[in-house]
Amino acid sequence: MDPDEGERRAWGTGSVYPTRDGKWRASVRLGRGADGRYLRKEWEFRSEAAAWAKLDEVNDRERRGLPIEERRVTVAAYVDEWLLAVKPSVRPATFAFYDSLARNHLGPIRHLPLRALQPSDLRRLIAVRLDEGYAARTVRGIIDVVRMVLHQAMGDGLIDRNVAELVQLPKLEQAEPQHFTAEQARRFLEVAKDDPLYSLYAVAIGTGLRRSELLGLSWRDIGVDMGNVAVRASKTSAGVRIVPLGAFAREALGLVERRPGPIWPYRPEYVTRHFRNLCAKAGVPYITLHGLRHTAASLMLDAGVPIEVIRTILGHTKVSMSEHYARPGDELRRDAVERLGRMVG
Repeated sequence: MDPDEGERRAWGTGSVYPTRDGKWRASVRLGRGADGRYLRKEWEFRSEAAAWAKLDEVNDRERRGLPIEERRVTVAAYVDEWLLAVKPSVRPATFAFYDSLARNHLGPIRHLPLRALQPSDLRRLIAVRLDEGYAARTVRGIIDVVRMVLHQAMGDGLIDRNVAELVQLPKLEQAEPQHFTAEQARRFLEVAKDDPLYSLYAVAIGTGLRRSELLGLSWRDIGVDMGNVAVRASKTSAGVRIVPLGAFAREALGLVERRPGPIWPYRPEYVTRHFRNLCAKAGVPYITLHGLRHTAASLMLDAGVPIEVIRTILGHTKVSMSEHYARPGDELRRDAVERLGRMVG
């Protein structure tokens, strides 16, 4: 459409202007690049009509006739839409994880137009975060969020490909699960005895429940004789299970006032920070709250509990998953080498 025909072209759909050598140039703004400057695409033609025809082709076919607002949508703007869409379908802890990664770690690409995002942009993002010292698992989580965002954008017809599927992710290194030794667990519980969250930590060590499972418990999940706990909401079908409560966990629960709602009505982030402070107070290594799950598995293994039994207590679908958690502690390793010494000595 030639503007001389009486209609004004919509802003952002491109422009045509003559060059000094008598040709005509068609120009389209695609958004901003990584340096903040506008990105443009230009073509030169011998006639003005050919230049206008090219712009019509770009807007009608290459840009698929999308509204101008959708053509200029940035990664940041669409991430906000994705977070709103995904929130009702995931657990609160999962959403908090996605939200943190999306809002705090996409800086180098947030201002880019969604349609202009390239694999090279994600490779630079990966390199920046690794240089900053972030673990490979965290960086993979960042790119996984981008992949899910772009998957939704493809479904909405805003982009034609998912560039997050075209980049190589950093290799994961299998880390030894951290856990307390039996002595460290005893010391931690002794120091935590007068703490309001003592019962939560005692049940965590005594059962190996996940943080989300612990914070989801109410008194209806505890057996009338406090002999077991029913885990009703978990990530897998194997996670829905009945877990026996040991004597020290039952005693700890007996100190808690019974009231409607969760037994421990605290936010996950608060519990994690509180646990870190108690570790420092007890003089034991900080192992993360999830490390109490490793501790339960490791101590059960040290006590001679079969790995298949540990699997059912932890709620794993495969024995191999329990083997990852249940690593022998120092006491069992020392006993093993002493036995070896007696055999060869």
